[in-house]
Amino acid sequence: ENLQEKALLHIAYGCGLRVQEISDLNKEDVRLLENVIIVEKGKNNKRRLVPISDKIKAELQEFIFLSEPKQKALFLNSKGKRMQQWTLNRLLKNMILRTDFGKKFIKEELNKIGIHSLRHSIATHLLENGMKLEQVQQFLGHNHMESTEIYTHINQNQINSLYDDNT
Repeated sequence: ENLQEKALLHIAYGCGLRVQEISDLNKEDVRLLENVIIVEKGKNNKRRLVPISDKIKAELQEFIFLSEPKQKALFLNSKGKRMQQWTLNRLLKNMILRTDFGKKFIKEELNKIGIHSLRHSIATHLLENGMKLEQVQQFLGHNHMESTEIYTHINQNQINSLYDDNT
């Protein structure tokens, strides 16, 4: 419905960021000229650069341009403060509920969905489209390959074939 929702979806799914990473994002972390988002403090205080596509760049550019200039946080709540994890997840659930697909969920099913679900989805989709497991690991900011394997909803045969390609 609005630029904030589009920006949230692009960053959560298109960039695979954790909900806390999204909450912590500042406008200055979105480097439009370089087509990257800088995650200053990811899990274990790990810094990483996340590439953004031209489409995401265009949406974020418009969102940032029209946002409150004095605030450094990228996402603000209705009180003008940094949006917290639970608010980001609630915003996603509200977007889902407005779709025909989302209207089919019962409350318990909807409660299992959050920003993290989008992180799982992008990892799976990247692998299904041919990205190597090591590249997905780097994209998500994982220290261990096992973490990436858990995130991806692929079967053991697919994992084995990804490793076989490297030998």
